[in-house]
Amino acid sequence: MNRIKSVISSYFEGAVLPPAPDEKNPAVSIEDLSSMCIEAMYIIDFQKQNFHHISCHNLFLCGHSCEEVMQSGFDFYAETVHKKDFVLLTEIFRAILTCLKEHGKIRKDASYFSFTVRLKAPCSPVNKTNYLMVYHKLKPVFIDEILYFGVCMLSCSVMPKSGNLRVYFKNSLDYSEYSFDNEQWENRQDVRLTEQEIQILQFSKQRMCNKKIADILDISYNALRLIKMQIYRKLGVETIEQAIIYATNHRMLFNTLEKSEKDSFNSQFYAKNKKKRQRNRLTGEKLYCIQTALDNGQSVNSIAKETGISEGAIRKAVSNGKLTKNRRIKS
Repeated sequence: MNRIKSVISSYFEGAVLPPAPDEKNPAVSIEDLSSMCIEAMYIIDFQKQNFHHISCHNLFLCGHSCEEVMQSGFDFYAETVHKKDFVLLTEIFRAILTCLKEHGKIRKDASYFSFTVRLKAPCSPVNKTNYLMVYHKLKPVFIDEILYFGVCMLSCSVMPKSGNLRVYFKNSLDYSEYSFDNEQWENRQDVRLTEQEIQILQFSKQRMCNKKIADILDISYNALRLIKMQIYRKLGVETIEQAIIYATNHRMLFNTLEKSEKDSFNSQFYAKNKKKRQRNRLTGEKLYCIQTALDNGQSVNSIAKETGISEGAIRKAVSNGKLTKNRRIKS
């Protein structure tokens, strides 16, 4: 017998067990889930227009107790959300509810909505009001086609601006973003990280140093630095910590979602042209070698001959910011 099964069987040996709860009576309560969740969590009761549950997490409580917030109800938003963002938050809720009301497909396929607003920092100095940009994920909960609850998960955001209203879909990498100017939802796709870039973020999240990560991936230390800089440019962040937070919030690190039809088409196209494309593939190692040659004043033409990378690919990498001409590397 499996060792884990053996341990569990010994725990229940001789006990008379009642029937397991059915789907409509979950075995784990909301309190149980929120007590072990590292993110702030609260549940909106749309029918009663109040909070249904609030976890003891100061990112949302902002120094108040759960009881005080439950008593204040939705008035608590006006007290803790930045004044300018409170107007925006009203528009966000209106856009979400209108979307759920008018689009049955969104209601069925939506995984969650996400947005950013500023909340009062829980550790603000006395007589000062500082704010934190907070990333919200809101999951609508329908019962018999009626909207009853909204489960909200909160974490610190690395996106510097408020708004960013999006709806992410089940089993898909696509999302729709709301334009507050024309009040329309527009289809989008998050930037794609390569397998190597994802591995670097995963290893960094485990607090591995650069040298160890480079050894595991069998690349040079300088190549690793270049790849990390490329990750920062893709995600619009400045540090590895910010990159990890952004990638985690946007389902990039441990993603098992299916690719869209467009992605599948691109994959097929890549497979057909693999030999042709492989020659011009700019890996982190090659980027480092080319950048070193550029810094030493070598021409693009001579670099192309030495590396086997076409001049067009090198010039495109320069225009995209992956390479920089006439740059001296600082020690």
